[in-house]
Amino acid sequence: MQLPDRYRLGSWSAVVGARPEDLRDADGGLDVDRDLRDGYVTLPWAGADPVGEHVRGAGRGTAAAA
Repeated sequence: MQLPDRYRLGSWSAVVGARPEDLRDADGGLDVDRDLRDGYVTLPWAGADPVGEHVRGAGRGTAAAA
């Protein structure tokens, strides 16, 4: 499913004067995952919180991720 614009990182890129495809991870300079940029999330089960899963996916692989 695709989340509303306010949850899409790409929608916020204009705030920092960048194109969505030019967004990079602040720590490693890696490209931002396309699903995160475009607000796509795959729910692990019916009834899962889409925003919670989106945030969990955004933090996956980072030192502070839960």
